[in-house]
Amino acid sequence: MDAAQYLFYGFGQVAYAIAMADGKVQKEEEKKLIEIVEKQLAPHWGDADYAEIIFQVLEHDHLTDAEWFMNEGLKNMKLGRIKLTPELKQAFMQTAVAIAEAFPPFSEKENKFVERFKKEIEQW
Repeated sequence: MDAAQYLFYGFGQVAYAIAMADGKVQKEEEKKLIEIVEKQLAPHWGDADYAEIIFQVLEHDHLTDAEWFMNEGLKNMKLGRIKLTPELKQAFMQTAVAIAEAFPPFSEKENKFVERFKKEIEQW
């Protein structure tokens, strides 16, 4: 993967971690997750469509838990941070919040993941 692919794939993992923080992500929630990510991030993809990379994450939810997705997502995003612009950083943070708010109730674990993500990405 190149830096941009690591960045978007990693965010896909973070997004999925937030969505599954309060339990398994149901099919309806997967659809909503895809809609949010596409709406918020598609303008930042340029000529490439990273949706396919991001949504490959959804195929693996049976393999592990939210904490694993969060850790791996942050690690992968860090590998691609050279492609992280201030505008994209803001879009990622807004998308993380939108995902947490889309699956009521907004749990303590979701809040913890969102705050951890914001803290990490602000340092890059």
